[in-house]
Amino acid sequence: MSTDSAYELRVSREALERMAGQLARASRKAKRATAIFSFDGQALQVAVSGMRLIAPARGTWAQKVRVEAGVIQAIRGLTGQGEEVLICVRESRIHFDDDVSYSCELLGPPSGNLEIPLTEKPPELLARTSSRPGEEVEGFEVGWATDLAAARRVLAIEKAFRNLVDFGVTRQDLVELVDRRLPRSTKP
Repeated sequence: MSTDSAYELRVSREALERMAGQLARASRKAKRATAIFSFDGQALQVAVSGMRLIAPARGTWAQKVRVEAGVIQAIRGLTGQGEEVLICVRESRIHFDDDVSYSCELLGPPSGNLEIPLTEKPPELLARTSSRPGEEVEGFEVGWATDLAAARRVLAIEKAFRNLVDFGVTRQDLVELVDRRLPRSTKP
């Protein structure tokens, strides 16, 4: 198998299968989940729906790779032999040995820093991430958090609307009010 040497990792089959088993639960809970594969020089990191697991690995991996989370179930069914699995990217596909391949997307390095404290409240999180393209936010692996914050915003607006509809307040009035009240600072 010829590969792009910028994307070629060898991972313990046992560690990869264990990781896939744990991530499978997270990927089933999210509707359109994606998996982000990255490498820090010592370990493969796979993030799905806010859960990130690592497995010792060796090789090279130039940047983050996004793939449909269904790949996690496919990893669980690998039939290859040997103690290691070769994971590589070629022609816009991520390959696991010669068993499985999925379409993937290379994620460029995010521009600037995106530091989000664990205690960030939804309005501040939305303000901090709204000025960045969605792909860039996903590259920081906080896309799940912004989705949650956006959902909480919609629910809060809907609840307020139900309470204020008799006073002539429209949903659009509430959307505009909430958007005006988001913190102005969108810089990290």
